[in-house]
Amino acid sequence: MSVDSELAAKLAELKKQIEEVVGKEIEADPDQLAVFAFPAGAAYYEEGSQVLWRRIIFPGSFCVSPVTLLDASGRSLTGSNGTVKFLLSNFICSDINSFSEPVHLLGTPQVTKACYVTMTHAIVPDPVHQGYNDVEITAYAWGPNGKPAPEISFDWRCRVVSNPIIFAGGARGPSS
Repeated sequence: MSVDSELAAKLAELKKQIEEVVGKEIEADPDQLAVFAFPAGAAYYEEGSQVLWRRIIFPGSFCVSPVTLLDASGRSLTGSNGTVKFLLSNFICSDINSFSEPVHLLGTPQVTKACYVTMTHAIVPDPVHQGYNDVEITAYAWGPNGKPAPEISFDWRCRVVSNPIIFAGGARGPSS
């Protein structure tokens, strides 16, 4: 959906008003606000993948197989400082997770002006159980002059190892 400049201005004002009501910033661009609901993320679990490990002390490498990879994507918006931080769990339907390296990130700006998106990540420790149950992603938008670019809408993709979770009563998979 494409909005003209008049509608975009009205939607920007509407966004500001809604943010005041809910008490937090809404990560949505005008196209998404125009319908009052939008898909925030998508996820696909690919089983049967391999992860290559390299030894630190003894030379060589080995493969661990099979592993499950989570391939997730979504759209976010940088703030007034050109940065946004979010959790992967806010964009996937699974509420019980266990993640590990490697984590691969890709960000694509959805604007017509020249800019760049760079991303970093941190695997978040589970405060209750052993392991890591989330990925914190930080995205930075930059103009061609190297200065932070505010209010940049971007699509992102994250691919991460999704470890099996086994409970005393049985296993619960990613789609449970």
